[in-house]
Amino acid sequence: MKFVSKRCWLALCLALMSCGRQVHSKEDVIYGENGIDDILALKNSRWFDRFNSVPLLTEKSRLQKRWGGFSLEEKAPTKTAICYKEPLENTKNMGHCSGSLIEGDLLVTAKHCLDVVSGGCHDLAMVFDVRSRFSWPVPWLLSPKNIFSCKRVYQPADPASDLIMIRLDRPTNRPGLDFVETTDWLSVGELTVLGYPLGGVQKVASGGSFREAFENDQVLAELDAFEGNSGSPVFSGDGKVRGILVGGESDFMAAEKGCLKIKRCATTQCTGETLITSRSVRELHDQIKRQERIAKLPPKVVFDRLLIEDQDIPEPSSENMSPSLKTSFKIESQSVLAGISIQFRVLHENLSDISMDLISPSGQTISLLDRVYKRSDEVLIFNFKSEEDSRFDSLIGQEIAGEWQIIVKDESELESGKILALRVEMIGANL
Repeated sequence: MKFVSKRCWLALCLALMSCGRQVHSKEDVIYGENGIDDILALKNSRWFDRFNSVPLLTEKSRLQKRWGGFSLEEKAPTKTAICYKEPLENTKNMGHCSGSLIEGDLLVTAKHCLDVVSGGCHDLAMVFDVRSRFSWPVPWLLSPKNIFSCKRVYQPADPASDLIMIRLDRPTNRPGLDFVETTDWLSVGELTVLGYPLGGVQKVASGGSFREAFENDQVLAELDAFEGNSGSPVFSGDGKVRGILVGGESDFMAAEKGCLKIKRCATTQCTGETLITSRSVRELHDQIKRQERIAKLPPKVVFDRLLIEDQDIPEPSSENMSPSLKTSFKIESQSVLAGISIQFRVLHENLSDISMDLISPSGQTISLLDRVYKRSDEVLIFNFKSEEDSRFDSLIGQEIAGEWQIIVKDESELESGKILALRVEMIGANL
């Protein structure tokens, strides 16, 4: 397919960094023939409706008021840019990721898309209909009705998963995309990705293909995708979403003239692009529905106790390099978990030495403290609440009966510390 573009600068940082900080969160490259196209060049109108459900993710600080609407500021250009006549050479970088609506006010994207926003959910904006108009590379003005804020973030049970869902501040009145689980990837056929490569306007990249499936609900494919495509829906030929893009091959390579050339790979010759499958997306969606159902039930306190008071945290020694302070409590109620609150008051010179985990009766571990970099001679107070902290999401709706554990470790012998108070409250509900 022919790629339509105009000239402009692109920040060098886009070429050198990924949306996240790990290898799996980099995107990507062109495989074989260039399959990237602008929405204006599309002959198949079925993609137009699906574009309406794919927003650009950006920071709120880049939204500037203009004559009753908003414009998106580009990141500062540098003297190094994509080489002349290269695909995407004129991209105006207005955001950093893509999203996929699963229902009217809920979208799914890659977790690293939130991690790189300094203010997290509070500073994230989702902008729809960022597309070329009248063959110009950027829209003149963005309507306030197409700009949405992040209200809440949901995470799956696996803390290593690069997947989140975001509840928007209001309904979009746009259709959710059709996520379909796939068991036979060889029969899916050609793959197509919709999104915002390099944080520019909407693009479609067709001609993709499946390469390999893994046990952790991840799939390797060959797609002409780039940084900015993280969170993009990946479609099969029947218009169903088979997964979302989360990472892959590095984008660029340096040319002799000092500019950047897009990396090109023959089939199977490069790393490939990583998708999280629709199965994981649907599982997280089901988890959210379960939470919403539990929230409507009458709650009751089933456990409320001070577990630790004025107790030293054991320090590492040559005999035991990783000592821990373990406390457990047993709940007899046959309710399901509707909420949890943990208050932790600690005195420690260097909090980065402290780790604290909550372990459920089923063995699921929730990391509450891990390498929190804060030094203080004063008492530090932490209040972990399920209604505010998405790390507890996967526990909501589980059976509350059984033995729970909280484990606290001091990873360094250089500073000592004391737990002044550790209190836990569990809220149950009857289905």
